[in-house]
Amino acid sequence: MVFSSVMSNHARLCCAVIAMLGALAAGSVAAAGPEPVRAVPVTAPEGAAGRLAYRGGFALQSDDERFGGFSALHWDAEGGAAVAISDRGFWTSWRLMLEADTATRLAGVEALHPMRPLLGPDGGRVRMPYNDSEAVARLPDGTFVVAFESVNRLWRYEGGLGGVVMAMAAPEGLSRLPTNQGLEALTAFADGRLLAIAEGGERGVWLPAWLRDAGGDWHRLRYRRTAPFRPTAAATLPGGDVVVLERRFSVFEGFASRLVRLAAADIRPGADLVGDELGRLERPWPTENFEGLAVHSQKNETILLLISDDNYNFFQRTLLLAFSILPPME
Repeated sequence: MVFSSVMSNHARLCCAVIAMLGALAAGSVAAAGPEPVRAVPVTAPEGAAGRLAYRGGFALQSDDERFGGFSALHWDAEGGAAVAISDRGFWTSWRLMLEADTATRLAGVEALHPMRPLLGPDGGRVRMPYNDSEAVARLPDGTFVVAFESVNRLWRYEGGLGGVVMAMAAPEGLSRLPTNQGLEALTAFADGRLLAIAEGGERGVWLPAWLRDAGGDWHRLRYRRTAPFRPTAAATLPGGDVVVLERRFSVFEGFASRLVRLAAADIRPGADLVGDELGRLERPWPTENFEGLAVHSQKNETILLLISDDNYNFFQRTLLLAFSILPPME
């Protein structure tokens, strides 16, 4: 009886393996789902950081070894998926959940797709040294534009990040930027324009920036940073103003960030861009290597979403924090 049972189980196993192989050959086996994202709540001090009111946040964790290094973020204006891109050429999407009663406080994160590689114009995976993706913007027609460092360039992803990839004409001087001081801040406007700001490339407080008009022509600008901070991301507010995320690092004090607001009327060819500070994230506020910024409008309140690049180090964290912009004090 035992021998018969073993033979029966063995036969069933063989049939199952044969069926699975047949299904694989036919392409009918479903792809593996996304690795779950663990979201550990992050607390913050009472009050506000300047004009930034904390609206919740999480430290994100995953068993996927590709997870982390997030340097760019976009959150769909209609409240759909959020897209995060790592500086190793991977991307993923999440569903961000807001509290039902307020609809302005971040309540949860759910993975929608597994981490996947960015592709190049040849259809193949982008590999070193071409995979240092640092910024993303979404044009009104749904095209994503991704800025890369190391080999400084801009690529268009039509139909989404998994769509057709084409090189975009770059502004004059982009290719001459240092390999680690290229475009880190990139944002699109409702009329199809693009604003790009370099992390470095020039001495002093003025940094190279460019404005791409709706016709595709690039125009030179300058962006004034507050030393030792340098820009790492940008996002456009509903009215056309732009918020720029800046970061600094100190061996003794660690990371800190500041957010500044550029007036829409000031963003024009040849302009010197000088922002008004909204607030700083310094201790005791949660601090990390924040490099991604997205904007979402909900119930007449604008939410700023920040994500950090953990550099794939075990002693750093992937933080996803939400803030709203408070009105200026009278």
